[in-house]
Amino acid sequence: MRRGEKLFLSWKDVHLDRRYVHLRDTKNGDTRGFPLSPKAIDILQQPRYQKGISDEVDVVFPIHF
Repeated sequence: MRRGEKLFLSWKDVHLDRRYVHLRDTKNGDTRGFPLSPKAIDILQQPRYQKGISDEVDVVFPIHF
């Protein structure tokens, strides 16, 4: 995955049960699926990454400046 794809990844596109993410806004304009490794799934299941914990926009990795 490209950095921009990670930074703007939305929880609605993360499918932990099926072990992949759906990338909608790719560099070439196509959508594609990206498989998640067991390590990535473990990380995304940590409480700090779980959807609904913060009031942020529905992004997986919110960035604060």
